[in-house]
Amino acid sequence: MSGCLACKACSTQCPIKIDVPEFRSRFLQLYHSRYLRPVRDHLVASVESYAPLMAQAPKTFNFFY
Repeated sequence: MSGCLACKACSTQCPIKIDVPEFRSRFLQLYHSRYLRPVRDHLVASVESYAPLMAQAPKTFNFFY
């Protein structure tokens, strides 16, 4: 499920009409209401705000990749 893009291509192919992306979305909503999201999720969500800083020092930030 980690590779799911929620494109709903599997929903049309499923013979028993299970909406897997909707099921995955509801599961993740419930899971993250009980457990904290990883720091990585918060960093990716706010990448636009610190992109100018990363552009000023690319070698520093490329070190982490």
